[in-house]
Amino acid sequence: MYDMGYSRVGCIGCPMAGKKRYKEFKDFPKYEFNYKKAFEKMIAKRIEKGLIVGDLWSTADKVFDWWMEKKDVPGQITWNGL
Repeated sequence: MYDMGYSRVGCIGCPMAGKKRYKEFKDFPKYEFNYKKAFEKMIAKRIEKGLIVGDLWSTADKVFDWWMEKKDVPGQITWNGL
């Protein structure tokens, strides 16, 4: 991973990597696919249990955008104006 230009080795998609996650998912697209599959299962389980899903988490793509902390996601929370 270091030879590929990475300054850290950790879990692909980890929020601790910040914006570097975009490169990780570009370099390893199967991980983005698997994250979205997991989010689909999460949404299905929440619906099955009668838990609120809402528009923010209505699709795997929307959950992924939230996970990636995209600034244009309605309902995305920021701290200290970050």
